[in-house]
This record gives sequence, structure tokens and C-alpha cells, in this order.
Amino acid sequence: MSDIQHATDATFEEIVLKSDRPVVVDFWAAWCGHCKVVAPELEKLAAKDGDQIAVVKVDVHANPALSRALNIMSIPTIALFRPGEQPKGVTGLRNLSQLETEFGLQQLLPGKPDPVLRAGSGAALRDSVERSVCDTVVARVTPRRSPAALRCRRGRSRGPRAGSGTRARGH
Repeated sequence: MSDIQHATDATFEEIVLKSDRPVVVDFWAAWCGHCKVVAPELEKLAAKDGDQIAVVKVDVHANPALSRALNIMSIPTIALFRPGEQPKGVTGLRNLSQLETEFGLQQLLPGKPDPVLRAGSGAALRDSVERSVCDTVVARVTPRRSPAALRCRRGRSRGPRAGSGTRARGH
């Protein structure tokens, strides 16, 4: 078990880039609501695999030079830095299982086989994929507007179509 470290413009190279083990970095801001939702998932990762994967947080507003250098345009952005490889990043809400899948974290951990492979059946793989797809669909379907606003927008025409006879008159 390992604690989550905090990196700054001055310490990022030493903590992340020179690390001899994989590092998951959370680029966040104090005002960001989605960042607050992702934080417990990263705490779970640190508690579960912190002895083999380092977890680091970077406040993008307190460290603007680092944010510019790494082209962090949206938060939360979570990136995996592996020694000798290009970093891989994802933006937005992710739970622990989604992060493990997207970054392939189970393959990075010696002696911890992927649960799907350990189960040894096609049903386990199918169930895993279905859970992942359901999590993604729920995240994308959750409306940002009220249901009434969504119905109103769906019922509205998107404007004239070619050949529909709704051309502007007088010309």
C-alpha cells in the first residue's frame, strides 16, 4: 500500500519521469466536480496496487507550466507514464475498473493475472465486456439537460433540407 504523492512543476520530473515503475498521474483542480468524483477511484488504486504502481496528483492551476508542457486541455485527465514509453492519457470520469482496462494495469502487475483470464471461460469475458459497456453507456446517456429540454430539442426540426420546398421567398 502506498500513499498518493503530489507533484509540482519542480518535482514532476523526479517523481514521475525518472520513476522506475509505472505512474498514474491525475491532473485535477480544486474547483472541478468531476475531479472530486475521480479522486476516490485513484485512492482505491493506490491502496490496491500502490506498491507496484505509483499514483500522483498534479493541480493544474498551481502548476501551469507543467499543464502547458503536457498540453493538458481538459480535466480530469488521467495519464499512465511507463518507464521508456510514451504516456497514455484519458480525459473525464473513469472508475477503477475502467482505468485498469484502458491502461492495461493488470498486465503491469507481476503475479496478478487478469481476472478474466483467470476465470478461463468465455462467459467471464462476455460478462466483463458487458459490465464495461454498461458503465460506458450509463456515463454517456446521463443527460446534462433536464429531460423536458431533451424532449423539446428532439422534437424540433433541424432546419430546411435540400429539396424540401422550404426555400427563402422573395429571391
